[in-house]
Amino acid sequence: MTKHLDLFQSIWNKNKASQIYDSGFQDTDVRAGGRATKEYPNKEDEQWWLNNGSQMVESWVRWRDNSGWGIADLGDGKPAIEVGVETAIGGIPVKMFIDRIMVTPSDTGILTRDNFVVLDLKSGKSAPKSDLQLALYATGIELALGWRPRWGTYWMARTGETSPIIDLDLYPKEMFEDIFGKFKTARDNGVFLPNLNHCVMCSVVEFCKYRQPDLWEKDKK
Repeated sequence: MTKHLDLFQSIWNKNKASQIYDSGFQDTDVRAGGRATKEYPNKEDEQWWLNNGSQMVESWVRWRDNSGWGIADLGDGKPAIEVGVETAIGGIPVKMFIDRIMVTPSDTGILTRDNFVVLDLKSGKSAPKSDLQLALYATGIELALGWRPRWGTYWMARTGETSPIIDLDLYPKEMFEDIFGKFKTARDNGVFLPNLNHCVMCSVVEFCKYRQPDLWEKDKK
């Protein structure tokens, strides 16, 4: 545990300094997520992450050892970690970074697409309700690299386990081409619908007419 604690804190400090510098903000400008508790009244702030982050790393190492899954090699000799993919979907340029592409053991020793799993690391309390992120990654791989992983899952850092395995063939590339194509049409015509489910994460919510109705009256004056 000490090894992982030291590693986590070292990387945390390095990335924190880099992101603070690049953003131009100060430490005091950073907002903590999660909910306040008796033990952590300041929510999931830096101290929370320093106390819990190394345990998540430990859980990842333990899961890797027990799962039997390996990290794929996409043919360039590099492990499929933070795989950068650039392509176009429905006329929209798309750039994505895929946390991991895993490979499961093969009884025959021959790997097929059924052995490949798109895996996204999540540190939140709940797995995403939608599988679209995983399926979008599979579509990006298909369009950019010419093959498509069959399966997808989220690895949940707080439980140390994966979410249910999803068949990504249920979400074909044609579906994303339709979604992105319609977005392009909306963008080209200046049609933008508000998504009020994400207001808590929005940094300009105080200026939004859909959350601050009095702004409509100010515009009339």
